[in-house]
Amino acid sequence: MQYPLTHAGVRLFLINTLHGIEDNLVISSVIEKWEKFCDEHLKSEYKDLLHAIIENKKLDHYKKTDYCFFKYINCDEYHACLKVYKHSEDRFLWFKRLLCLCGAIKLYIDKYSEDENVILTIAGSNNTDSDIDVGVFYKTYEKSNKSRHFIKFIENHFLSRHYTSLDLDIELYGDYIWKLNSKNELIPKITEFSHDTYVKCLPIVVCGMMRNFYQSIIDKSNKCYDVRRLMFKELDDNPMCSLTEKKLWDYLHNTESVLKYCKENIDINFDMNLTYKTIKSALNEINVYGSDKSAKIMFNKLINRNYINSINTYYKKLDICRKDYIANDNDKLCYSVSDALLHRAESYIFPTTVYMIVYKYQMKKDYVIKDPKHRADVYTISLLENLGYLLRFYNAYNPNTTKKNKKLKKYLSRILLSVVPEKGNMKRTRKAR
Repeated sequence: MQYPLTHAGVRLFLINTLHGIEDNLVISSVIEKWEKFCDEHLKSEYKDLLHAIIENKKLDHYKKTDYCFFKYINCDEYHACLKVYKHSEDRFLWFKRLLCLCGAIKLYIDKYSEDENVILTIAGSNNTDSDIDVGVFYKTYEKSNKSRHFIKFIENHFLSRHYTSLDLDIELYGDYIWKLNSKNELIPKITEFSHDTYVKCLPIVVCGMMRNFYQSIIDKSNKCYDVRRLMFKELDDNPMCSLTEKKLWDYLHNTESVLKYCKENIDINFDMNLTYKTIKSALNEINVYGSDKSAKIMFNKLINRNYINSINTYYKKLDICRKDYIANDNDKLCYSVSDALLHRAESYIFPTTVYMIVYKYQMKKDYVIKDPKHRADVYTISLLENLGYLLRFYNAYNPNTTKKNKKLKKYLSRILLSVVPEKGNMKRTRKAR
């Protein structure tokens, strides 16, 4: 949903989120319940923070009080906390994280004033293990780089409390892939790009697939680290992590085995031969343009940056995105946005994959690709990005587990959008018991 960067916007986000997990309770009952929750599970400062957001009070005492998510918790990462705490306490962690985010946004508004020209597109389910995505769209990019300013403030706020946004599984990013229509709604900005841009961006997409390869190794070790936190000491100690081009291609060409597993265990009826043929064709594009070699160089630079260097690099790349956005140069914008997102924790790197999966598939909005040549490039990139996740979760989890099958079903269904572009051609069936 979209919220203005105002006191009312933060309040609405908090109330909508809390109200979304209740059974049609009135707002006053929802607030009363969470006040009691604060009393039972959290220190008094969080009850004060809840009231400050709901009643639009200034956080005068904010700097004196340590709103540190991991204070009183013997963990240093949100998902690690979920593993340690009992299921009944999951909601306590989820609520505390929500308040930490809302408090940081409110602190920014208290310090720099409200701005209705800034739109926060905040997404994330009410499941305790879901991430929170905060996109920052600025209506008047030509006037200032407020997106960069806001993201840096929130990130520094968390860093001052000795953790990062990724430790909370909160992702902040500049929303440079949208524009406003006559109804003041955000719609896709990039409707076409050249084939040369597709070729230029392929190494970035492959770099994202390499990132998933590394993440699968961390997942198998049962550690809760996210590879995008750039904590690579754990990886350096693992001999499996010497990423040769042969190892990468062996990993990518394991697709046939993955599809066979899906055919036997996932309740999606799909044409395996057509799907495998389409995936092989997409992988061949990587080989034809030598994107694997360029991606490996790019990835080595990426993993040799610590977290602070990485986010500072991201801020600089946001400046380039803003410049390309103002110039209305879609080709350059495709590259600059993709290049910037490598340094964040967004699932998808390339703008049109976001349009296809999030805007069209999830939000049920119209996104029409008219040019057949352009459409082929869009589908190929979307397929490769989703293939990276399909291979990651196949490689990371034990066979025939509920979690593994759920993840594979999710990303296989998204791959099939590129194999059989019309969703109506995907037939779901219930497996015989």
